[in-house]
Amino acid sequence: MENGIPILDMRDVSLVIDTKTILKDISFSVRQGENWAVIGKNGAGKSFLLRMIAAQHFPTAGTIDLLGKRFGEYDLWKLKTHIGFVSDLLQKNYHGGDPGEEVVLSGYFSSIGLYDRVTAGMRRKAKALLAFLGIEDLAERPFDRMSHGEQRKTLLARAMVLDPALLILDEPCTGLDLATREEFLDALSRLARTKTAVILVTHHLEEIIPEIDRLLCLKDGMIAFQGPTRKLMTPGNLTRLFDHPVTLEIKNKRYYAAG
Repeated sequence: MENGIPILDMRDVSLVIDTKTILKDISFSVRQGENWAVIGKNGAGKSFLLRMIAAQHFPTAGTIDLLGKRFGEYDLWKLKTHIGFVSDLLQKNYHGGDPGEEVVLSGYFSSIGLYDRVTAGMRRKAKALLAFLGIEDLAERPFDRMSHGEQRKTLLARAMVLDPALLILDEPCTGLDLATREEFLDALSRLARTKTAVILVTHHLEEIIPEIDRLLCLKDGMIAFQGPTRKLMTPGNLTRLFDHPVTLEIKNKRYYAAG
């Protein structure tokens, strides 16, 4: 932020569930203007990390600060308004025939469905976000009549209604075909160029758009390495991370791995 306080600051964070250590000694910070990708093998703890940042799990040890406010010491509801979240699970839970604009508006209340009174200003913001993402034609379309990709982009707009400082995406391209994935990543690129910081978890390196300038690599619940994407995205690092020989090709500022 302008005063030097990170948007997110995690210090020596560990997570233990049912005596199993999921994450251990995690320390990293996200500052305004940075966008991060989190990669690693299945079971490395990527999704659990995002859930802790979204205050869905609380650390067993260590501290998490959002905009200088420490989890556990401030009103959790107020802190969560600074975080936008998009995941495949949210999309599965959000079913029914609510029109796209109402789905976006539900983001003001963190609800599945719209049950609260909305203002004219809220509606203007929802329409503006749909237009910004190029999906204004979905404003009146029922959610259950949208394609998978249209639903995902609508939920992306929903995540942005409160102008979050941090946008968290947990494998957002799961279930999207190639063309729909590229449309979604194009929308994400536009958001990643705003003041909102992005944290993206993905299993597919080609989904790491050029705007993602930082990389956090998890292995066995711990940080293997972190830093600038251009510096760390090498065949050697990826081979060590995935315990498998990896080759890497760069096309149009996107990464393509094979092994």
